[in-house]
Amino acid sequence: IGVPFITPESIYYLKNYLIFLIVALLGATPLFKSCGKYFKNYPYLEIIMVIVLLVVSTGFMLDESFNPFLYFRF
Repeated sequence: IGVPFITPESIYYLKNYLIFLIVALLGATPLFKSCGKYFKNYPYLEIIMVIVLLVVSTGFMLDESFNPFLYFRF
């Protein structure tokens, strides 16, 4: 009661996590299952995709972990 549906915080989180929401929506469809059948014919392509996913997810984790107080030690 009296709480707006869209707030500046919700827009901020939507902008930051839009890629994850899109991947989650695509993951809820049978799209990845059909891609899995395609990757079985090319095992090296599957390995490359897993490595790319690892690098991208690690990049997102490092992007969110900025701590300015760490640099005061040096």
